Amino acid sequence: MKKFRKLLILFSLSICSSVFASTTQQKNSFLDICTTADYKPVLYKLPSGEFAGVAPDILQGFANKEGLTLRYMIFSYNGLIPALISNKCDLIATGMAATEERKKIINFTLGMYKAQSYIIYAKNNQKLKDSTILQDFNQVNLVAGIGSGSIYESFILKSDPIHKTNVKIFDSESDIATALLAGRIDFTFNGSQFLNSLTKLNPDRFNYIKLQMTNADIAFGIRKNEEILLKKINSYIEELNKNGDHARILERNGVYFTGGY
Repeated sequence: MKKFRKLLILFSLSICSSVFASTTQQKNSFLDICTTADYKPVLYKLPSGEFAGVAPDILQGFANKEGLTLRYMIFSYNGLIPALISNKCDLIATGMAATEERKKIINFTLGMYKAQSYIIYAKNNQKLKDSTILQDFNQVNLVAGIGSGSIYESFILKSDPIHKTNVKIFDSESDIATALLAGRIDFTFNGSQFLNSLTKLNPDRFNYIKLQMTNADIAFGIRKNEEILLKKINSYIEELNKNGDHARILERNGVYFTGGY
C-alpha cells in the first residue's frame, strides 16, 4: 500500500511537471508586439488585416528562427512604453527613436535605420511663405500638429521653441497627415518616412525644412530585464546586416534615406 501511494505521488508530480512544462512552452512560444500599426514603412496594418513593413519582415525572420509566433497588439503611441513595462507585450515595434531619455526607461535593439527630423508644411500656406528656420514657425497665428508621446512633443515641452504657436496633440500619424492635408494645422514636426509617405501621395504640395534635433536609431524597444531577448534580436539583426538581407528589407519597403544607414 505504501509502495502504491509512493508511486501515485511520483505519478502526480510527473503530470504536474509535464503540465507546467507544457504551459511554459506554450507561453514562451509567442512574441507579443506592441505597436501603433500606422507608421509606414516601419509597421502598418493592411486592409486584409495582415501587418507589413520593415519591422514585421525582420521580426518574422527572427520568429521563424526561434520557433515563435508573432502576436500584434495595437496601442496609442503614448501607451507603448507603459504597455511594455507592465508586461502587456515583449517588444515595441514602430517608428520609435532610441533617444537617451527613453534609454533610461527601456532598452533598445540595434537600429532599423537612422532617424531624421523635419518641419513639414503646405506650399500654398501664405502664413509660412519664405520660412526657412525654426524661429519662423513661432507665430501666434499658426497651429502645429504634434504626435502624442513623440520626441517632438518632448522637444517642444522642454525647449519651448514655438511657445507663441498653438499646439494640437494627435494620437496617430494618420490623424496628423489628415489634419495637414485639410489645412486644420499649419505644420508638423516629423520624420523622413512620414515625409516620404506624404509627398509620394501628394507630390508638389509640401515644403520641408531639415530640423537639427535628433540622429537616433529607429529601433525595437525591450524591457530592461529582458537581456536574453535583447541579445538574440541584436544577434539576428547583425546576421541580417552581414548577409545583406537588412538592406534588401529596407529597399523592399521603400525606406527613404536622408543620411545614416
